[in-house]
Amino acid sequence: MCTPGMEDVDHVDRYMDFHDQYLVFDPAVSPHYEVFLSKYVPFIPLSDINKLVGPRIQEREWPPSIFVLLVFSSGTKKWEERSFVREGEAAGTIRNMLHLPPSNHWYAAYWQGSLYYHQHGVFMRVSLSTDNYQVIKPPKGSQKYLSGHYLGKSKNGVYCALLYGPRLRIWYLVETGDQMKWVLKCSINDSYNDKTLLGFHPNKETVFVFQRPFKRVMAYHFNSSKTEDLGPLTANRVWLSFPYTLCLMGELSSNKQ
Repeated sequence: MCTPGMEDVDHVDRYMDFHDQYLVFDPAVSPHYEVFLSKYVPFIPLSDINKLVGPRIQEREWPPSIFVLLVFSSGTKKWEERSFVREGEAAGTIRNMLHLPPSNHWYAAYWQGSLYYHQHGVFMRVSLSTDNYQVIKPPKGSQKYLSGHYLGKSKNGVYCALLYGPRLRIWYLVETGDQMKWVLKCSINDSYNDKTLLGFHPNKETVFVFQRPFKRVMAYHFNSSKTEDLGPLTANRVWLSFPYTLCLMGELSSNKQ
């Protein structure tokens, strides 16, 4: 792991197998980052579940009431186990999760001291200050889509985008105490199916989309319904992308003498 703009290189691949990986880095808060590894239930074809997994294990709740995450800190250069206590209901049982194909898109967001990520068709909110976590159901009308969700941080907090065919929908997560509610911000339709979500603008209600047929990057301003052509991207296909926010600390700080 290399910190952008710095000379620090950390090796964090010790526990990568059988975990989803999420990177937390907010340069406005600290020059350090943390890597979170979250266990997932491996995919097993429905016809093989009873052969490979015992009935007692199948009936266990997932995620468990106490969820242990592996955390690497660039500050300490060490891994540690951190336990988080679930608030509210589980997403289901292990049996429910076994036949769900795992996601290969490790999108996450860090907002006001909490880590948000997508796993097994639901969203997780992990509070790093209280050591609690909650399961958040996906936006209404998007549950049937196992892929295509993009979770990220933008102007007012945590957003979720769903791109399916020519239709792009974006929701904003409203948090009131322990209550979580997705509010639809916009729904956009155009005539082009072959698009890829690139990410959210960190400070504006804007989402970036790659139109593969034209190899162009478009900005959809979903608070005003305006579309902006940002120029070409010389790539045949984009499988995974993470917006980069310039770090204005340390070596890149304008205050450095």
